[in-house]
Amino acid sequence: MTDELEKIYARIGELEKEVTNLRQGYIIVNERYTKSLASLKSLSEFATEAATRAAQAAEHARIATEKAADTAREAADHSVIRAAETAAEAASF
Repeated sequence: MTDELEKIYARIGELEKEVTNLRQGYIIVNERYTKSLASLKSLSEFATEAATRAAQAAEHARIATEKAADTAREAADHSVIRAAETAAEAASF
């Protein structure tokens, strides 16, 4: 009976070591997972900021394009008026 008890205690000791190793492994995995989540959160925040700035830049580009088109139309109108005035002056001679 003593021999069997020693085997049982030895097996219990092995199982305790295995549980301890599993706990350590879990702690390591949990720490890495936490760090990965923090990195992912940070990356998501940077991506959100970049997307917001890109949207603002696109809006500014749209406004600049509209202003450039308005300026081009206005310049074209002045050119037509100037040409008409020049033609009128030439016709009066």
